[in-house]
Amino acid sequence: MQFPNLCSPRFGSAAAMIGDALIVAGGGNPRNGSASAELLNMSNPNEWVLIASMCQKRNYAAASVLNGNMVVTGGWNGSFLSSCEIYNSELNQWSDFCPMRYERSGHATVSMNNQLYCLGGFNGRALCSAEHYDPLSHSWQEIRPMHTPRRRAGAAALDGCVYAIGGATDDNSDLDTVEKYHPDRNEWKSCGSLSVGRSKPGVCVMNGKIYVVGGLSGGLELSTVEVYDQNKDEWCVCFPMQLPCYHNPAIAF
Repeated sequence: MQFPNLCSPRFGSAAAMIGDALIVAGGGNPRNGSASAELLNMSNPNEWVLIASMCQKRNYAAASVLNGNMVVTGGWNGSFLSSCEIYNSELNQWSDFCPMRYERSGHATVSMNNQLYCLGGFNGRALCSAEHYDPLSHSWQEIRPMHTPRRRAGAAALDGCVYAIGGATDDNSDLDTVEKYHPDRNEWKSCGSLSVGRSKPGVCVMNGKIYVVGGLSGGLELSTVEVYDQNKDEWCVCFPMQLPCYHNPAIAF
């Protein structure tokens, strides 16, 4: 299925799905990003529509959904950001959200059990730190660091665990390693490796499986897709995309 073009070119944007609406925010200008955002109604995906702009310009930010609202975290706009903002689709309005403990760009964000998790990223060096947002205390709290510093990684939540997938190191080596976080034990555990190192992949969960889409490997843009079988702790290369892509959000609907 082919979708219409965005209203404007974007690179390093953040995306999330709220109901039938796919929302893309930021990105665009590699130097300092953009504040603009746009929406595509997936029930009738004829054209993208501009919506209210974010409070700040952001590039290499990350997004997830909390209580039906899109939360955009961190990024870069000439400096590394810890600030966050939340989009209310009913009011078509962005507002400030509790800032993270650390500045991060090129990080990964995922929601699980009404909490947000931010993993790794870059603030002058690749990060192994991670934090989660608890709506009861309206604050971000540090969790145990990942085994491996990762920037440009993907993230997924499946069956009560958070997965950090691929990414890159400070020397731009693309990682094939995967680790998962058990919140009840505050513990990371290594998982089966990807078939190839991938940074800037798209990641989503569909029908109880994690899909990793595209990315960069050794400077090459990938069109391959891998799927994770948690029962076997194995990744399998499945169907390829028509075109290679990277720094691409993946959305299941």
